[in-house]
Amino acid sequence: MSTRTVFALVLLSLLAACASAEKSFNEASEAEAQGRWETAAQWYIDALRRDSEYPGARAKAQETGNRAIERYLDVIGGLESAGRFERALQEYQKIDRLMDQAASVSVVLATPTDYVARRRETLDQAIEEALAAADRLATDRRWRDASAAYRRAESRYDLSPKQRDRARAGRFGALMGAAKTAVDAGRYENADAVLAEALAVYAAGAPESKPAVELRESIRGLRYQDLLTASRDAMRAGSYQKAYSIVLSALEVFGPEAEASKEALQLHDEVIEAGTVHVAVYPVWRRERLANRVPAGLLSDVNDILADEHWAETPLFVAMVDSAALRRELRRLEFDREVLSPQRAATVAQSLGGDFAVVLSVVRCDFGAGGSGELRSVARANSEPAEVHFYRTRVLNLRCRFSIIDARSASVLIEGDVDAYATRKAPHAVYHGDEGTLLMTKEQHRWFDRRRLRDVDRELERTAARDLAAGIAKAVYDGVTRNLP
Repeated sequence: MSTRTVFALVLLSLLAACASAEKSFNEASEAEAQGRWETAAQWYIDALRRDSEYPGARAKAQETGNRAIERYLDVIGGLESAGRFERALQEYQKIDRLMDQAASVSVVLATPTDYVARRRETLDQAIEEALAAADRLATDRRWRDASAAYRRAESRYDLSPKQRDRARAGRFGALMGAAKTAVDAGRYENADAVLAEALAVYAAGAPESKPAVELRESIRGLRYQDLLTASRDAMRAGSYQKAYSIVLSALEVFGPEAEASKEALQLHDEVIEAGTVHVAVYPVWRRERLANRVPAGLLSDVNDILADEHWAETPLFVAMVDSAALRRELRRLEFDREVLSPQRAATVAQSLGGDFAVVLSVVRCDFGAGGSGELRSVARANSEPAEVHFYRTRVLNLRCRFSIIDARSASVLIEGDVDAYATRKAPHAVYHGDEGTLLMTKEQHRWFDRRRLRDVDRELERTAARDLAAGIAKAVYDGVTRNLP
């Protein structure tokens, strides 16, 4: 950029500033003519910000600024005489702002020699006025309003150490009053929250905080006892889930490891013992129409997995009727090889102290080949090639029906099905003729290997049995827990 260009830009900037300063000066002159001294002073100050050497602006800023201060002081005098010190302080703040604005352009405005002392006296009176208003709210037991008023006085004014101590003490007292009122109404959580505010006024270790600390400890004890009472009431009413939830809240008051929680821990165990239901789960059996389709070991696998992995660990409030005693009773009654009716299942469960009976029966067991299969040719002795159906996989579909029965009424509460599916890669073929006439390769012989196919099917059984057992356990536990008292 050339020197001439730079000079031109600087000149344009100066001309723009001069024009802007002139506009501000004209605005100031208009306001001055109308007797709006503060507005005029602010416009003159603005002109000086734009052009510090603007003719006449500095003298005018000082003249109108001083006249604005005189007017403010007249208003302040009237407000102070009327005892309206907070309002008078607002006028002092206007003077302070105007003096700061003028000082930013090196213009000094005049104030009386006692200005600082007079302003401090008004400030003290305003503070006293604010604290007295807060005191009145506290006297009227308007604790939250009083606390807010003390806090407002602390944040709004430049308090002396003595005034700050008074405001803090007042706020602490108001918060203590609010907390005690909440305690009397049984609103312990609300009281505890208010006390947390009080302890923010004075640190927990400070002597002044002792009443809040003591009240907080007292609240914990009251809340603890109320929760124990509520839990016992719910237990007596047979609402064990509700009782358990309440006693857990009681344990949280002091913590489960605390000595003070000993009674709640004992009640916790009592609630579980009283509310636990006993479930008689009968071994999985099969419907008669499936007698020849369910492999001999499948039902044993399902029952063993249920006993070893699922019935051994029950949800809270659920216990299993002793399986050995249940099997003995079924054998005694010769019910161990049939699917029990709801009435029989309920009778047996009741005789063993059961609240629920669960009947399980396999209603579907389908071994089969996966897919529709492919037609393949296999050589045949002294004849044309034979066509066989070739399959790549074996599948097993199982379905178990479950019924959850109320042992007292023999009514079926929940009934549904649980499905399990398993598949294995197992190339095999089916030929509807004499396999002895087929001239097969080594690989084709594998397609008809019955032993290999039985091994695959046994793997399918084990996989499906595990999945079916898991599904049965979930269905039973979900159904029983939905019917807990």
